Amino acid sequence: WIDVCGPVDHHRYCRRLVESIHPCWVDCGRAWSVLLLRVFCSVFACCKGQHVLEACRLASTVGGVNVPSNLRYTKDHEWVLVTGSTVRVGITDYAQDALGDIVFIQLPDAGSQIDAHQGIGEIESTKSVNDVYAPVAGTVVTVNDALVSSPELLNSDPYGNGWICDIETSSLNEKDLLTAEEYSALIGA
Repeated sequence: WIDVCGPVDHHRYCRRLVESIHPCWVDCGRAWSVLLLRVFCSVFACCKGQHVLEACRLASTVGGVNVPSNLRYTKDHEWVLVTGSTVRVGITDYAQDALGDIVFIQLPDAGSQIDAHQGIGEIESTKSVNDVYAPVAGTVVTVNDALVSSPELLNSDPYGNGWICDIETSSLNEKDLLTAEEYSALIGA
């Protein structure tokens, strides 16, 4: 098989091997996907370095992801809508797409005091379980109880009905949050 196929076939085979180990590694983590592609491609003698570079480009390309300009973002893929001293928090379109079908969410408790970057809940999808982090310190004033019975709202409407909670904060530093342009650059959109 190795002697018959050309280098492009080997690149596709290596990419499929990476996807078979964990489907989101190719789309979610440029460093992981490039590392694994290099390992697999090095096994096949006819897979040249140019194909690894092509894989690097493909892994960092995110098409069709919605990044609204009126929101702020975190490096952990949460979005933030600032309204006075209250911020509404949810997960980004990029995050929900990477997670796949969301089947469960653990919401924070209303009234709980939280610190910035503290875990405030968990999202379980058909692929994995991931933490949701607080983008700011403050008090959780409202949670979106609709998500308990319909966690798929995080997939279908991440910036609307799929919001997670509202946090009242006394010290909001928007410089700690990413702009839409900065977040787009982070995810390669």
